[in-house]
Amino acid sequence: MEAAAGHHEAAASLVVASKEGAEPTLLAHTPLEVLLLRVESALHAGNGQAARATLREAIALGRSLDVVRPFALAGTESRAVLAGWIASPARDPFTARIARALTAVRPESGAPLSERESAVLALLPSLLSAREIAAELTVSVNTVKTHIRAIYTKLGVASRREAVRRAQERNLLP
Repeated sequence: MEAAAGHHEAAASLVVASKEGAEPTLLAHTPLEVLLLRVESALHAGNGQAARATLREAIALGRSLDVVRPFALAGTESRAVLAGWIASPARDPFTARIARALTAVRPESGAPLSERESAVLALLPSLLSAREIAAELTVSVNTVKTHIRAIYTKLGVASRREAVRRAQERNLLP
């Protein structure tokens, strides 16, 4: 949830216990997902070197587990870097499978927007302020802010601009 809300440092700190083995994992691919969260966090922090090293580690673990789906569901930045890395025609069969998964799976939040969230979302491209949106919908500013936070979380974005772009990609806007 922290990563989906754009709080990548918080997400990275939450997975430290899992990485260090302090928390038991229920699924064999959970450590792979932890590595991919660390990649996304490093990319958002501007630490490309750490991101690339962790991504290499994730690919090695994914190969040993024979699992590609977590790569396709990784964060936006991680998927972009990964797609660039494995675009080479000389890739091995495992990275070819990752490439196919990246093109076949469109990671989207499973939580649908409520009717009110959809109404707020429809007004985000207008550049109205939260106060103006509240007046338009005859609700309080705090209600609008709550809806905006929920929209960001459900769309996996951290800003209004990203929310509008993602909503357009998913055909959620009129």
